[in-house]
Amino acid sequence: MKKDLLVIGGGPAGISAARFARAMNPHLEVAQIRTSPLTVIPCAIPYSMGRTVPRDSIVIPDSMVTGVGVDLIVDVVVEVKDKVATLQSGGKVEFDKLILAIGSKPIIPPIPGAELEDVFSIKDRKSMIRVEEALEHANSAVIVGGGFIGLEVGTELRRRGMDVSIVEMLPHCLQTVFDEEFCEAAEFKMRAEDIRICTRSTAIGIEADRGMKRVHLDSGVDLLADVVIFGIGVRANTGLASKMGIELGKFGVKTDKYLETNIEGVYAAGDCRSKINFVTGKETPVKLASIAVWEGVTAASNAVSEHRREFPGVIGSFATKIFDLSLGMAGLNEKMAQGEGIRYAVGTCEVPDKHPATMPETCNLFLKLIFDCSSGALIGAEIKGGDSVGELINFLSFCIGKKMKVDDLVFLQHCSHPLLTPLPSSNPVMLAAKDAMMKM
Repeated sequence: MKKDLLVIGGGPAGISAARFARAMNPHLEVAQIRTSPLTVIPCAIPYSMGRTVPRDSIVIPDSMVTGVGVDLIVDVVVEVKDKVATLQSGGKVEFDKLILAIGSKPIIPPIPGAELEDVFSIKDRKSMIRVEEALEHANSAVIVGGGFIGLEVGTELRRRGMDVSIVEMLPHCLQTVFDEEFCEAAEFKMRAEDIRICTRSTAIGIEADRGMKRVHLDSGVDLLADVVIFGIGVRANTGLASKMGIELGKFGVKTDKYLETNIEGVYAAGDCRSKINFVTGKETPVKLASIAVWEGVTAASNAVSEHRREFPGVIGSFATKIFDLSLGMAGLNEKMAQGEGIRYAVGTCEVPDKHPATMPETCNLFLKLIFDCSSGALIGAEIKGGDSVGELINFLSFCIGKKMKVDDLVFLQHCSHPLLTPLPSSNPVMLAAKDAMMKM
């Protein structure tokens, strides 16, 4: 079998790359290889576990790729050499260009008991089903890891009526992304919903105990639960790339600005690729589906067309919802800016997200903007509030990417509607930018 483009990987980067290649040139022969018979929307896994959505509704249909003429192969690539991919089944696929979109693997701590029954990590549909089956007979859970996945799984399991404990080694949950006041807001919300939060604590072992699991913490505390779920994070899957002789960076496969590796005609996209931070120019471990999609499209464009598209670096745009509290972040937080030695100014504001504040479902929205004092450019944003947080952080991520300055945001033209926005005079971006301007 010979293909113009071969994409290895079935996640957001792989799907986007294969689809975009065919969109650019419908005559291209494109194949995508993935290891799983079915693939799921990874960020939706917690909500399937919590019964917010049915399990089957988060499956990505094969027609996403087959419907545009991509040849879908379910198999494992064991070797890539001389423009030929050898499959576990014995088959071979020749190609002209290759995109590696092989994703990441969950981090499982090397502690005693991590291999026990009813101790899980979650990455794909197969592991998700195993967890959901165990949860049918469970009343309590310990979640190891206080990042986005840990908190979202904890929220959903608590909605099911389960007793939930979250273990986090840092002083606060979500601390790798947010500044302290936002972390504290998240913890306050979780504790208000009777979730136990154990920060500054590390799980050092797990034992079976009368049909349950006893999780030992380095603080001396033991937590007893029916199931244990690791939500520590993921690391780049680089095994195949290493076997191919591809150069690795600090956090995954190393590429140039066109997402091409040190092997000509071989590109990388998604979680397997080491990212460069848009603001600092340094390697960053950020792994997000939204970035993977963008990278997949960029890699495909550069692999199959003469139009070379540069990838400018990742801003890192995050959002989550914990019960009725929404949080968003883009770019650098204060602690990151301090670590980079950046002289910065912070602007904040807090306003109702509708007007007047007596409107139904009104939430207070707190916004924090961070500007580089030397250039005046926006370099970071953090928000907490209601459902408007998601799109507002997307807008502010766009502003960071366009290197918009404090004056641009103080004099922002914007719409206003009582059911949708704050008062015209209380646009949060304008107010926070004005607050920062007074400090610069």
